[in-house]
Amino acid sequence: MLGYMRNHLEYSNAVLDTLQSLVDEGAFSAVRAGDLRLRLADRAQVENTVVRMEYGSADSAFRELASNCWLHFEGARARGDNSKGDYLKLATRALMLGGLPESDAGEELSALARLHGQRAQTSAGDTGVAIH
Repeated sequence: MLGYMRNHLEYSNAVLDTLQSLVDEGAFSAVRAGDLRLRLADRAQVENTVVRMEYGSADSAFRELASNCWLHFEGARARGDNSKGDYLKLATRALMLGGLPESDAGEELSALARLHGQRAQTSAGDTGVAIH
């Protein structure tokens, strides 16, 4: 898994650098580039997860990875993107790789959904708007 994450980070960095060059040259839309950046995930999050896995805090790293996948799932669902199921599968797989049985991974995903739902409602502040 660590090797896969490291390869993903290197690939993402190369793609993001190339994408930025194309935007700078005017050959690619900055709006579409922003969407692709979101799909590749934040470099710092991936790098932080890899470092934590290297130094032995794999359990929390897998939970963080699952949390990031859940956030991408929510974003894909909000956009009506068909890839949302892939993010849900990745979140479950990350939890299982972290040592949870499949039945417990489902419960953990439910807890993540509640946690992120509470954060979204809190970030909506006093506007009375709940973010779903």
